[in-house]
Parts: sequence; structure tokens; C-alpha cells
Amino acid sequence: MLEEEFKLAKGDVSKEADWIMGIAELVEEAVHLDFAAVDAKSKKEREMILKVANLIDKIRIKHLEEFVRRIGDQRYCGAKHNLSAIKRFMEVGDKHRREGNLKKAVEFYKDAYDLLNALVILVRKKELEKPIESKQSSQHQTQPSK
Repeated sequence: MLEEEFKLAKGDVSKEADWIMGIAELVEEAVHLDFAAVDAKSKKEREMILKVANLIDKIRIKHLEEFVRRIGDQRYCGAKHNLSAIKRFMEVGDKHRREGNLKKAVEFYKDAYDLLNALVILVRKKELEKPIESKQSSQHQTQPSK
């Protein structure tokens, strides 16, 4: 799907991909903690879960702010949903794999991978937005004028 665009994101993208997956994990963790707080058996347990949620939120917000800075405000909302979709697709793929449906599992893993690549492209957008100089235009600029 994104093979050509992904090739434009030169170099080792594992740092960006791991960072993006870390953010995706924190987004999902926030959802799980919200549900855990609702299901807490006591007020003390609920307060402890919410304190942990606040700590995780601080870390998530710090990284999301950098993420937004790198991809742009207009792309943030969709990208946040994309982060969540990556995790959900991976979890569905895991369930299919455990059930023995490897073909379906790989489909979900591939979709998650494509979504991750799309976010790597957005994170590296500054590199991608640099104008591409053709050989002809660079030769033209180096020739002395007559």
C-alpha cells in the first residue's frame, strides 16, 4: 500500500516506529485504566488506579506533544485514532493466531504494519517535503553563465 512513500523515509526507521508503538501502548493503557477504575472493588483501589492513570497521562501527553509537533496539528486527531487502530489490529491478529487462523492473523498484522508505516511517514514529513532536485536542474545550476 505505502511501499513507494515508505521508501522515501530513508534510513533506519526503527527508532520512530518503536517510539510510535510506545505512544500507541500508552493510548491503549489509558483506556484499560479507565475501565479498571470503573471496575475497582473499593474506593482505595479506584484512587490507586486513577493515580497510576495520572502518571501515565503525563508521560503520554509529553510524547503526544512531540508527536503533534512533528506531524502537525491538523493531522493529530486522525493519527491518534491510527495509534489506537494499530494496537487493536495487533490484538485481533493475536486472537486469530491463537485460534489457529494464521492467514487472518497475518492480514491484521499487515494492516497494523501499514498504519505504522503511515505514521512513520508523517513523523518524517520534513525529510519527505524537501524538494527533489533533478540531475538536469543541478547541472544547470553548476554551469557557468555565458
